Amino acid sequence: MNPLGELVRERWRALAPTNFATLENQEEFFSELGKALQAEVKQALRHTDALTTQTGDEAARAGHYAALQRQAEEIALDGVPWPADELASTREEWDSTSPHDDHVVEWAWENMGELVFQDELEDLHAKWLLPIEFLERLAAAPNPQGFWDANPQVVEACRAARWKRDIAAERRES
Repeated sequence: MNPLGELVRERWRALAPTNFATLENQEEFFSELGKALQAEVKQALRHTDALTTQTGDEAARAGHYAALQRQAEEIALDGVPWPADELASTREEWDSTSPHDDHVVEWAWENMGELVFQDELEDLHAKWLLPIEFLERLAAAPNPQGFWDANPQVVEACRAARWKRDIAAERRES
């Protein structure tokens, strides 16, 4: 398999692991695709050969040819029908079906001014993967929604961690 075939195979494996696993004759599929892409690159380079032979400096000619080859490969790869990114669509689906973070802010409003017990914080931490210190500060904030909105990095990092946790759990179950 040529380098273009290997590159396409690795991108497919990363973008769509489920679809990749169901491909029959993977080696043949990506070898043939790599050959077709290489043929496109060679065809494009034939048209530029006249340009590369006009320069007198051998190093400049080699550099120019290498740049043209990379451009031709990028153009050929741009025409590959890439599969949809399974993880991105999985994340979108998870975002639309998982419990919303609003529940944590509602909890903070309901418990405002009250003593929050450690076991309750630990339960929230386990479910939402928010740091306990963050939850304590959220509960103590005069405006929990404002505190929440002022910390988007923490919120998104925890949301991403929950998604990864849930995806890993789904994969273990199947």
